[in-house]
Amino acid sequence: MKNSSIKKNFVLYTCFRILNIITPLITAPYIARVLGVKLIGRFSYAYSIVAYFVLFATLGTSVYGQREISYCQEDKEKRSVAFWSIEIISIFSTLCSLIIYYVFIVRKSNDFLLYIILSLGILNVLFDTAWVYQGMEDFSSIFVKNATVKIVSIIAIFVFVKSKEDLYIYTLIHVLSTLLGSISLWIPIKKYVSLVDVHKLEIKKHIPGLISLFIPTIATTLYSYIDKTMIGMFSTDSVENGYYEQAYKISTLTQTLVTSVGAVMFPRIGACFKDNNEEKIKDYMYTSYRFVSLLGFPLCFGIIGISKNFVPWFFGPGYEGTIPILMVLAFHNIVIAYSNVGGVQYLIPTRQHNKYTITVFIGSITNILLNSILIPLLFGVGAAFASILSESVVVAVQIVMIKKLINYKKIAGEVYKYLIFSIIMFLCVYFISGFLSSSFFNTMILIIVGFIIYSTFLVLTKDPFVNQIIDIIKKKRIIKGNKL
Repeated sequence: MKNSSIKKNFVLYTCFRILNIITPLITAPYIARVLGVKLIGRFSYAYSIVAYFVLFATLGTSVYGQREISYCQEDKEKRSVAFWSIEIISIFSTLCSLIIYYVFIVRKSNDFLLYIILSLGILNVLFDTAWVYQGMEDFSSIFVKNATVKIVSIIAIFVFVKSKEDLYIYTLIHVLSTLLGSISLWIPIKKYVSLVDVHKLEIKKHIPGLISLFIPTIATTLYSYIDKTMIGMFSTDSVENGYYEQAYKISTLTQTLVTSVGAVMFPRIGACFKDNNEEKIKDYMYTSYRFVSLLGFPLCFGIIGISKNFVPWFFGPGYEGTIPILMVLAFHNIVIAYSNVGGVQYLIPTRQHNKYTITVFIGSITNILLNSILIPLLFGVGAAFASILSESVVVAVQIVMIKKLINYKKIAGEVYKYLIFSIIMFLCVYFISGFLSSSFFNTMILIIVGFIIYSTFLVLTKDPFVNQIIDIIKKKRIIKGNKL
């Protein structure tokens, strides 16, 4: 598995992540108009509550399981024992979470049916085995199996969601698509794991490791959902949650591009760590920092530049409050990309759980404190600022922790140009947007202009990533020419 292509895996995993996000994104303009901002806010708040129970059901399985599978890529028997041991723990934690969810949330909720439907999201944890494929660096299976399900769900939304009364149908399609995608991954899993004797299971062995990663996962989940929960608590209605939910969708999509490299590098660094190959780990880290900078900065400033033109036509009337939130959340792209490289890509696969736990808990506590101050004053914009500042604290702590391995002055010397190019691109795009009305066509013009400006700078400065792409294109042309 070590010989599998990092570039190919990155593309496939990015497609997989984008597919999960793009399903609601493709339907967002339609749903925004059919359901309206209040019902979307209602869904967003309920989904944030369910997310905490999904967290307890997961129990750190996705990250821990991926790491353990990466350690035994060449041994199917060990891999099978690890899989079934972790899966049994996952089954138990999921059932416990479902029971607690029903007793404390569903029975006491004024929106019984909505919360019952969302419980399928908790049940999904039991069937989710994507971590096995990620640990084996098989990202093609994840993508192919989920693609069909996601496409069907997009069609189903347009066919069955017709009015405000269809909120429950929309919710069912939303969670059922994820569940069916997870179930479909059980069909080809036999090529990686097989049935094992129950006496060979090592359940006790994996519990401490799962718990050690579950603790930082709590903080990570708080990053993603505590803001929506607190907006719902501090605001008088669900409108603010509706604004924030729409901005969050766009922000999450772009974050997928800059964080996917971490999921691809995770098993590779885990394997290098097992082989005590520190120099290779260091090379991978430098590559990741450069790559997320290459993508992160232009995505950040690009979103800010097109937001005023994009939001009105995409979401429709009544979503003006989404624009400032999206502009602020744009900066989240770059800080979360750096924290992903230092934490998920390095600290976890190299068994430095304690350090990773410290970073995310410092960030989580900072996030809650800032939310409690900024949300009552600025609502969604305040939550966005809180997310960026708290994630920046995480990056700062990680820099201190791994400064002996990574020369950050070297990284700064290599990536500063991406920041400069992105700012120049933003100034041009923002200036042009002032002369254009809000429309799909005009937004595309702004995106194309921004892409051309940024790409031109990369080509003129002979950026190594761009040179690699050019070399690949040239080789393909030569091969085609020889065939002719």
